[in-house]
Amino acid sequence: MHPKIGSKRGCFPTDPDDSEHLSDESTISNFTSAKQYQILASHVRLQNFRKKLTCPESWAQLPEIPTSEEILCSDINPEDWDDYQHDIPYDTNLPCNIVEGIWSSKIEYVSTHYKILRENAIGPLRHAVQTFRRDPGMMEDKLMYIYSEVTIIGWKLCNPGPACRVQFCNNRSEKQIRWQQSKRLLQGSLVALSSSKDLFQKKCKLAVVVGRSTSGGLDQNPPSIELFFGDNDDVELDPHEGYVMIEACTGYFEASRYLLVALQDLMSEKSPLDQYLTEFDKSVKAPEYLDNQPVMNFSCLLDSDRDLPQKKDNQTLTSKSLDFDVISKFPWELDFGLDKSQMKAMHTIITKCLAVVQGPPGTGKTHVSVSSLKLLSGNLGPRDPPIIIAAQTNHALDQLLNHILKFEDNILRLGGRSARINTIIRTRTLFELRNSISGEGKKHGINHGINHMREMKALQNKLTNILEPLLTDKLLTSEQLLTQNIITEKQASSLSTLDWAENETVDGVVTWLGNDQIIPIRKTPLINEDLPLEDDLNDNIFKDSNIDKVLNFDEPTEIEDNILFGKFLPYRRKYTGNHSGPIDSKKWRRRMNKIKDLYEIHESERGMAYRYFELEFDAKMRKTVRSILGEYKEITKKIKIAKSLESLKLIKKLGIKIIGCTTTGLSKYRALLSALQPRILLIEEAAETLEGKVLAGIPEGIEQLILVGDHQQLQASCTVRRLQEAPYNMKISMFERLITNNFPYTMLNRQRRMIYDVRKLLCIEPTPFYSNLEDDKIVLDRVKARPPVPGMGGNDTYFFHHTWPEAQNSDKSCYNNEEAEMVVGFFQYLFLNGLDVSNITILSYYNGQRKLILNLLRRIPSLLDIEHFNVFTVDSYQGEENDVIILSLVRSNVKHSIGFLSVKNRMVVALSRAKRGLYIFGNAITLTTNEWDDIDICRKPLWLPVIKYLGSQNRFDMDKGLPVICDRHKVTTMIGKASDFSKLAGGCSLKCDRGPLPCHHSCPLTCHPFEHDTFLKCQEPCSTTLDCGHECSGVCSGVCFCDQCNPKDDGLQIIGNTDLPENIASDSANKITDVRGETILNISHNLVGLQGSDRACFEIIKPGDSDLPGKKIIKSSKDSHDAWANWRPKKDESSPQIKGPQGQVPGFNATSTLIEDIHKPISIQDGVRKVKPVSRRVIEIPDVNDPSLPRGFLSTRDIDTESQGCQSIEDSNEILENLLTNFDCYENIYDDTLTTSNDALDVLESEFSILDLE
Repeated sequence: MHPKIGSKRGCFPTDPDDSEHLSDESTISNFTSAKQYQILASHVRLQNFRKKLTCPESWAQLPEIPTSEEILCSDINPEDWDDYQHDIPYDTNLPCNIVEGIWSSKIEYVSTHYKILRENAIGPLRHAVQTFRRDPGMMEDKLMYIYSEVTIIGWKLCNPGPACRVQFCNNRSEKQIRWQQSKRLLQGSLVALSSSKDLFQKKCKLAVVVGRSTSGGLDQNPPSIELFFGDNDDVELDPHEGYVMIEACTGYFEASRYLLVALQDLMSEKSPLDQYLTEFDKSVKAPEYLDNQPVMNFSCLLDSDRDLPQKKDNQTLTSKSLDFDVISKFPWELDFGLDKSQMKAMHTIITKCLAVVQGPPGTGKTHVSVSSLKLLSGNLGPRDPPIIIAAQTNHALDQLLNHILKFEDNILRLGGRSARINTIIRTRTLFELRNSISGEGKKHGINHGINHMREMKALQNKLTNILEPLLTDKLLTSEQLLTQNIITEKQASSLSTLDWAENETVDGVVTWLGNDQIIPIRKTPLINEDLPLEDDLNDNIFKDSNIDKVLNFDEPTEIEDNILFGKFLPYRRKYTGNHSGPIDSKKWRRRMNKIKDLYEIHESERGMAYRYFELEFDAKMRKTVRSILGEYKEITKKIKIAKSLESLKLIKKLGIKIIGCTTTGLSKYRALLSALQPRILLIEEAAETLEGKVLAGIPEGIEQLILVGDHQQLQASCTVRRLQEAPYNMKISMFERLITNNFPYTMLNRQRRMIYDVRKLLCIEPTPFYSNLEDDKIVLDRVKARPPVPGMGGNDTYFFHHTWPEAQNSDKSCYNNEEAEMVVGFFQYLFLNGLDVSNITILSYYNGQRKLILNLLRRIPSLLDIEHFNVFTVDSYQGEENDVIILSLVRSNVKHSIGFLSVKNRMVVALSRAKRGLYIFGNAITLTTNEWDDIDICRKPLWLPVIKYLGSQNRFDMDKGLPVICDRHKVTTMIGKASDFSKLAGGCSLKCDRGPLPCHHSCPLTCHPFEHDTFLKCQEPCSTTLDCGHECSGVCSGVCFCDQCNPKDDGLQIIGNTDLPENIASDSANKITDVRGETILNISHNLVGLQGSDRACFEIIKPGDSDLPGKKIIKSSKDSHDAWANWRPKKDESSPQIKGPQGQVPGFNATSTLIEDIHKPISIQDGVRKVKPVSRRVIEIPDVNDPSLPRGFLSTRDIDTESQGCQSIEDSNEILENLLTNFDCYENIYDDTLTTSNDALDVLESEFSILDLE
């Protein structure tokens, strides 16, 4: 049962009141009410249903798309302060956002957030336009994208409205764009256009990207997109006119667009929450529905009757006795798997009209939210509206929904960018749920708005007829000009075909103009394909972190794959009149009034006259089209209402109990949610969400708002960074503002994540981040739940101090190369000690450092088969955890500037992600020099207390370095730099004492933590006597062969460049340790090569590959060489070519050495060595002096200049780096599928040419 079952206020409305306002009753199904129609109509602002605003202020009447006046405004001056002088300027006349104290009125409260957020939405584009106005010839910079030579090429007639398709050129970027992964011109992005003549000096038009198809659009040359103009008066038709289009690099207008509209709508709505949000009424009441019926049944919190809770007297309850009055008799004494603070939080969530719950790191705030939702949804009746839940990011929302699906199947996911990847969540989207209903339901959905679709079809046909002159490649006819009153009847008569005309079918206009006065219309030029490709975002971000968490905004999902469906009307007008410069329409209009015979116009001026006719004709068409667009827009709104009504019916039919969307989605789908008349809204990550987002996202009818978060962690953020700070205070969320003003809230205080040593860093007196945080027993279990970090001897926290200087990359992001190498060396050390890669996360405050660390990790030979590394920025890792966290702080400079590191909230996130171990790498001097209690002249102490505490625990030393401790011998080795790790094999410097290898040879390594039979392959000479009577010429773990009997067949000779360094061909270079425990294939000492082949044409060839020039082992014969030299793979089969700085495929050195490697897999059966079928492949030996080789290749090893070899065979650096040349170049050729990661394949394809294998 559920409180207030069947009540008019709480259930789905069924009474069709106020039906006299319905303009089309046929659109209202039997399953929905007139009330719902009215709510939807008012939200989409349908004529005759627009809300009556209670305030006369102009901001409430502003259009959702900015006006040209807002963009061209030149009164905005850059900030003078040093901290913000390079940031986006903003309007300094904005009102102050009150974060301490009460608001005088709801109007002041809402209008303040609206004005600041509108400035945040349009400020980046305005700044880009202003910058371009000052230098129209500029190239792109980090704040703007510039698209030149923009021309209109047609219109697409679709349900959202007619969209204008434009072509453009992006040569000002000086790079080729990877449109499939680029963040340019996202659907919903705001762009500004101005004619090539004006260049934003006086005029501009605003438009929103509505169609962004890669296939057939952005992948064409030139690329194209579809736009909706913000104002119908801005619509242009002339394909001859060229434009410049500008887009801001920062911000995403789609996320702000619906938010601003919702804030305007709030002024005509009343909410029971108003008194708490503006006046801080601290006597928080129960929600209205709960007041009427406070009894709830708690049996839904149990998995089964066997899990019935017990009272304090050990008396077991029955499920029927679990009805409680939650207001007066909450079951505090029962055990539902929650600790005391969690039970208190659940009580707050259930019983308060405005509930605020703070959850410090690891305290289980998501668990409390899920448990509370389980109780609330379990008490919903069949006619009760669903509960609405929201989170700041798609990632967090889908995590929450996955928890909910364990106990409730009837959920709905609105929107859902990440739902495309999460197959379970995807089945709960509206699109999938509509497809799941019966055929009768689908038929009803089609009929629901069929009348409006007919109206739209009629308008589309009308629009097609009007645009007909643009849809043909012929010039305008005299009849068309006469019909539009552009020329008089006498002037038209003068153009009639003369008796001497050769072709009577030619229109008089063509004859009148003559060939000399007809010229082709200028088209958008092709993009220079020789430009270099932009950075591969897929490599740097998408594979290694959740995109949603990196980008931190909702991407467009309304139209599948950003494709706009509809009929396309392509412009085919190809010719115009010969003219130079702009046409003076007024002058020509006066002149035409005096002319009766158009042949009176001199031949040299007829091209200009015809261009005048075109402009006049287009102007008249434009006026008619704009009128039709107004009608089209109203029909679009009606269709949207019809779809929403159908969604409402579907939600009711399926019995949906919980609806989830992002906080941006709350505004985007506010009409639909308000029509449901929901009572409960729960927002996760509330402290990270802009207050305006929460405010605008509260649907009509909400009686209870639940905010769950932690204001000590990440705060809300803005595109215009200055707006985050006082007096605008956008970083202060509604959650934080309520707590700051002593509004009642509940805090969870028992954490289940961090070991004591890590948790203590958050509770250092006298200014702890959390004063009452307790440890659960699970984190105190250092044997099973939280075992010590291997190889660290109990030092589960440590601060490694260094003075290596920082630098900045081209994106102005900080990085520290030496620190990154140290971090990667430590990562590799932990891996050698048995810690799984998935259990280690590397965090950095800076994306530049994140990218650098990723690149270094991918060069470690022993890790090339790892597809994903946990390397994230701190901001993208909130809500996540891992066993071991390695924190790279980067900043190290003489000015002691620490940037992001001075933000307390980020520091809390960085220090609270680790479960078993936290290791910090940074410059302690830079961090602490400017920290002092006097915050007027210094930074407030943040890092100093942490470093002092770690020093008191012997976990920090200014001089000694990082202590690593061999688990076998308990020997401590101090690591001062990254190269020190190369002296270890995961243990200490003592010689291996694990005994001989299984083959009885001695182990060549120093102390190592892994067993011999798991990781090592012996490289000593093989002593086996072959059938021929000779001893084997190979190594112990390799393939047996005889050099004396088969010097030519099994062994192969060096061809081409034989000037190789000794360290490649030496025996020591082929002694390998495989730390992954997989088979090593060693480079044979007998080499063969092939000259003149084009390396860029070949893929890694696997067994079964076809379309090759004969499946034979390639020797040195000329025929085989020619076959390969002339062969090219099919276009669709060729691997992606790796392009150089100017977009060209690197050339191939015909004299470089290639080898044919012979692999003879062996096994031992009954003590006898068996040789399996032979496999061969031809591989180029790269020049070790080639600077393009990745770090970690043979050329980077430490070389003893006297012996020209490695310093010592025990050197783990040599062991690991040899893996690149021996293991990853010889992937298991018997596998049907290569297991090497895409990134490793990219490296291999660029360094090796694999020509043949069987």
